[in-house]
Amino acid sequence: MNIFQKTVSSELAKRGLEAAQEAGIGPQEFQRLTGISNIEANTLGGRISGDKFISMLNVVERFSNPCNLIAPPANDHWAEPFTTIIAVLSNAPNLLTAFEKCIAYRALVGQVDGMVFKQAGSDFEFEFLLDGSERTAISAFCSLNGVVQLTQRYAETNGKSISLPILELTGNKPLGWKYFKYFSEYEVRFGQACNRLLLTVPWAQQPDAQHNAFLYKLFCKKADGEINQLNQSSSFALRVETFLIELLQTQPNEDFGNKALASSCARFALSRSALHRRLQKENTHFQNIVVCVRLAQAKRLLVENTRSLSEIGDLLGFSSPSVFSRFFADHTGVSPSHYRYGHG
Repeated sequence: MNIFQKTVSSELAKRGLEAAQEAGIGPQEFQRLTGISNIEANTLGGRISGDKFISMLNVVERFSNPCNLIAPPANDHWAEPFTTIIAVLSNAPNLLTAFEKCIAYRALVGQVDGMVFKQAGSDFEFEFLLDGSERTAISAFCSLNGVVQLTQRYAETNGKSISLPILELTGNKPLGWKYFKYFSEYEVRFGQACNRLLLTVPWAQQPDAQHNAFLYKLFCKKADGEINQLNQSSSFALRVETFLIELLQTQPNEDFGNKALASSCARFALSRSALHRRLQKENTHFQNIVVCVRLAQAKRLLVENTRSLSEIGDLLGFSSPSVFSRFFADHTGVSPSHYRYGHG
């Protein structure tokens, strides 16, 4: 699944918008920079496409005082899907199970970025896998810090202790690093090959004193249902997008938008209204997929640098180079030639 097929909870976009407003960026400018509208960010239970989310992170992570999108503001209540995940992690039978569920239910918060862990006795290694380009290590830090906070919660409630965590992050220190208040809790190393957290927890499989079997089972069932629903909806969008990529590569046409819809309806044996309803169930629209497919192909062809802008516009079904350039600039904020120069 590529970045255009992944989604994140609109709650993260809402927090990003709030951080932007605190930095003096209004909703209209926020939408211009990220593609995320005020309505999208404030849709309860909604999902934001992965490419828009990456654009948002590349804005908010570079503020002089960046926000932690994983942790809510101090005066805010936890919102879904965080409420369900926290309930699962707080009531798990032991810390190891909490680690496993933390990974298993990450997609409810967002399918962008990934996290894996491996265990060797008492030693745990969590690696955070960044999606998208031009990223700082702040997202990795915030999520890996969440693992440490989870570990500390289990340590405190069970009278245990943990050794000093080692945090390895790629790149240089981000601009707003000084505003994060966790330095004393870590040994932090920048300029590393990957983003990872090293923990030693000899008591990870010991029973948790606050384990609540009823609540744990209840919220796991809720989370499993939401994951299944997300997977089912994503699978249809993935099939539509895969089909459109093939159609665009084999049958470029300046009327691609209309041709794509008719061809998709025929491919999936659905009426236009039925196809739109299927996509709306995962909070997306057919035209959004068309835009994502064209953008993904445009970026790929620009980076390959083997065709002129005119040829790329023709391959993507645009009526003229100027129409292609306008489309690309409207959705990325830069012209095709500037994008090619920056990725040459």
